[in-house]
Amino acid sequence: MLAGFLLVVSLALAYETDQLTRRHEPLADARVIANAEVNRQLGAAIAETNTRLRCRGTKERTRRELATRIHARLASSAPVPHRQGLEGLGFGAYSAFLESGAVARRDFVDRSDIYGQLDATQSPAVAMAGVCSTIRLAGVRMGTDKPDHFFDQGYEYLRVSRWGAAPLLAVRWGTDSERGAYGLLTSNVFSFADLHANRRGFAFYDELLSRTSGMRRDRQGCVGAVAAFDWADWVDDGFDELLNPSTYGVSVGAAVRDQLALRRDELCAGYGRWGSDVERRRRRVQSLVRGDAGPGAPPPPGGGELAALCGMSLARKGPG
Repeated sequence: MLAGFLLVVSLALAYETDQLTRRHEPLADARVIANAEVNRQLGAAIAETNTRLRCRGTKERTRRELATRIHARLASSAPVPHRQGLEGLGFGAYSAFLESGAVARRDFVDRSDIYGQLDATQSPAVAMAGVCSTIRLAGVRMGTDKPDHFFDQGYEYLRVSRWGAAPLLAVRWGTDSERGAYGLLTSNVFSFADLHANRRGFAFYDELLSRTSGMRRDRQGCVGAVAAFDWADWVDDGFDELLNPSTYGVSVGAAVRDQLALRRDELCAGYGRWGSDVERRRRRVQSLVRGDAGPGAPPPPGGGELAALCGMSLARKGPG
């Protein structure tokens, strides 16, 4: 009973995602549509904040209220109707928009993803709820779960860190969540890309009303937008799980390796086209994600698995 309850309440943040399958196929960038929806919801959150506080709150009280309104609008639970059963549950409002709206995405309803053969003994969350769709956002491929981590877990990081005063507490909490109900306990996967999205979301919330934020208070104490939100300012290759790969539990790792071997010809044909670029970007990601994981995190994968599978040595070549 407890395991089932944990699975349902943590589905979205335990969703896995696949940026490897069909990577060679073009995927239109969702940046314009995705930005427009964020800015629409931020405008509503600003109006709600000003109404609730009547523009009379201190800067800190206003910052906390604004963060809370943003979280409520973009991260509150919302179903995805076209995903059946448990597959449609657990999404935040913004991720549900990305799964349902006029956004180019690669879904895996046919379970052609690399996790498609997992059963409930290997990964309960993946077997019962599937994987989320892959989108391309500001040039970066990622699962629709990553904006959910940004707006939901980023807000939790803000609260756990005592509203930004103790950021290391947030990193430790995030690491524990990946070891528990949002990762290893439900999907048997520890996602470093999830932790990166969490931390970038924390940065977004923590800087609200500061000089670098797109939302500030005027002389009357009312909040206003001074610059539009743009995902290009916040996402990087650390959101892509092929470039910032996860660590698997033993049974999931074995099953994924079996899938890669079965699909070797298909994967290696694609890897021959984009492999050198991926390996180059993987090395650069290490500097972007430094500090995302705290004590107790498993060691990240060493990389080079696809090169070994395909019998290629692309790591030292330039972009392909």
